[in-house]
Amino acid sequence: MNFKNKYISSQYIYSDWIFLWFLIYFSPINQNKTFSETFFNPLVSLYFALSMNVFVFVLLLMKGVAPNILVKYGLMMLFEKIIPISLLHRETKSLHLQNNILFTGGLFMIYLGYLHFSNTTFYEVYNSIFYSITKDDNNTPFFALFHTLFGL
Repeated sequence: MNFKNKYISSQYIYSDWIFLWFLIYFSPINQNKTFSETFFNPLVSLYFALSMNVFVFVLLLMKGVAPNILVKYGLMMLFEKIIPISLLHRETKSLHLQNNILFTGGLFMIYLGYLHFSNTTFYEVYNSIFYSITKDDNNTPFFALFHTLFGL
């Protein structure tokens, strides 16, 4: 599936899967915090996603993109990664790395399977996302929202 110049839905963006995971984990419906903290804490995934976002941010800087793109990308990192990480740090008593990494890997495998059955690949999705960001097309959910709300 070619996403170039097309809207890229959250269902294809693993970072959005992680953010949804954070929302479910942090929500009042998650009553058994001890069990979920042991097996389903998204903190590890958020750190990994943030490190990838920082890498892409540096690539965008080196590419010399427009300042509004950097602002939108920075805001995306703030709202989807940095704030959730800080909220989880305040709530997490103990990080069970071995269990959380297993769940993270399992979720990523499910995501890759979903992409396969959707006739696309991880490379196609993220290449299209990078293209959309550098062209300021606002074809991802967060960028489209910020463009609509604030004209960025």
